[in-house]
Amino acid sequence: MGLCYIVAIACVGVFYLDTLLPWRMTPVLTAIALGALAARVVLSIRDRPEPIGSPRNLSIGLLLAALGGFLMSTVTVAVVRGYTINEWGVFALQFAVPAMLIFAPRQDDLIKAVLQVCLVVALVDAAANFLAVAGLFELPEMSARVDEFGRRQRYPGLAGNTHAAGLVAFFAACYVASLARVRVTPYLVLAGLVLLASLFLIDARRYLVLTVLAVPLIYHPWSRKVPLLPLAVSIAGFLLLRTFTADYADLGNKLRAMLLEDGWHRAMQNPILGEGVVYRAAGDLIATYMNLSMAGVTESQALDLAIAYGVLPTALFLLACAIAIAGNRDRVHPPVVILTLMTAELFFGGALTGPLGAIVFFACLTVCQKDARLVQVSAKTCLKPVTPA
Repeated sequence: MGLCYIVAIACVGVFYLDTLLPWRMTPVLTAIALGALAARVVLSIRDRPEPIGSPRNLSIGLLLAALGGFLMSTVTVAVVRGYTINEWGVFALQFAVPAMLIFAPRQDDLIKAVLQVCLVVALVDAAANFLAVAGLFELPEMSARVDEFGRRQRYPGLAGNTHAAGLVAFFAACYVASLARVRVTPYLVLAGLVLLASLFLIDARRYLVLTVLAVPLIYHPWSRKVPLLPLAVSIAGFLLLRTFTADYADLGNKLRAMLLEDGWHRAMQNPILGEGVVYRAAGDLIATYMNLSMAGVTESQALDLAIAYGVLPTALFLLACAIAIAGNRDRVHPPVVILTLMTAELFFGGALTGPLGAIVFFACLTVCQKDARLVQVSAKTCLKPVTPA
């Protein structure tokens, strides 16, 4: 578990240390997270069970085909124009992380460690936000947005970024819900309410919506009757529809709609191999259409992948996710809920360009590809069913 916590702390630290410290820590922390993850995978392979048959072969095969497309596109573009260190880092998150995890045993302990660290950090963020609202604490960075109701102040926690703080709070809420499924206590109820209130102050709207959906799906036993793949499609469709039909005064959604349209046209310009990975420091830009469009911001991870690697590998990747989500399982567990909601988010956002989102997403994906009931050969050579945790 020690390596799991190193990965978790490094992933979450990427969002916060660049804001709180005067040094650029993202490359160092990303390298630490990937190195610890590689060590964790190598060590865990020794304990890998020997199942008879392979669960969800189709999803695993499609993911391998997609990764092959990612690699071919990257090598081709690297020969033509070369890559920067930051661009190689993004490629490592989107290719090396799933490539390592797909051949390793299920990484439930890794997911648990990351969610635990997120819970601690999200509660600290919540305390900072509440103190900032009361005028007792000054956050490192603050922002506001304009919608049909006027100007809305945002409180992005110690990260100084609404997306980062929202993602951390979302993972934290998922962990609280998983604990409450075992036993509901007043402390867990209070923690859940605090996280929801903090998400409202952060104004990370999509993560607030995803959290409201995730908590009952993880907590309540009836969630196993919910068709998760149609749910993911419905979420993505609803939020995209809301984006493209927003009121004229909702400037944020209007801007997002224009960027999505630009991203679609760019993806169609080179649909076979894509344009290659591009590292975008969009957080340093003034959020105008011209600035964001020139920087290549699309507001959709699915479009980013299609632009970078081509349409076919991206379609194979999304299909692999869909099959993993739709698989038959005895019960709904936190990784499949997180994967369902993060897959829906790929169409109107996405978190695969940072170590926290990429590692959690691909760890959940590989868990869902391997969570079918297995048959394992015991030491006495008798067959017995193995139910995943």
